[in-house]
Amino acid sequence: MSHQVEELNAERQKLAVRPPRQSPEVNERLRLDYEARLQSTRAELDGLRKELAAGEFRLGTIAKEIEQRVITRTQIEKDLLALRNEVANATEQTPLLLERLEIVRSAASSCSRPRLTCWRSSASGSPNRDPCVMPSWG
Repeated sequence: MSHQVEELNAERQKLAVRPPRQSPEVNERLRLDYEARLQSTRAELDGLRKELAAGEFRLGTIAKEIEQRVITRTQIEKDLLALRNEVANATEQTPLLLERLEIVRSAASSCSRPRLTCWRSSASGSPNRDPCVMPSWG
């Protein structure tokens, strides 16, 4: 322990003999330089805060846009599915419609006059339906 005490005393004596550190003297030039750097740093922080606020706002907007696009896409997919079903139904009904057309054509050819249905008003004003009479246009 005495050895450690001797070492500490020797170090203390060295420090006592050494001249104190020279701290830079604060003058007007250093103060102005410090204030300029401080203002520059504050301006940079203000810019970063504004960018952050704009980014946070944009994130909220992006979320709303994505939500709206999902809703729109879902509606488009529903509409597309409905149209595909209509096309499938129309395709299934096409042979039936063609068959009906053939039946109507064969029935029309068997009639002495073209078999067209027309609505004519009689003298009393009530419509008469005559399936084997061509409509008169005049």
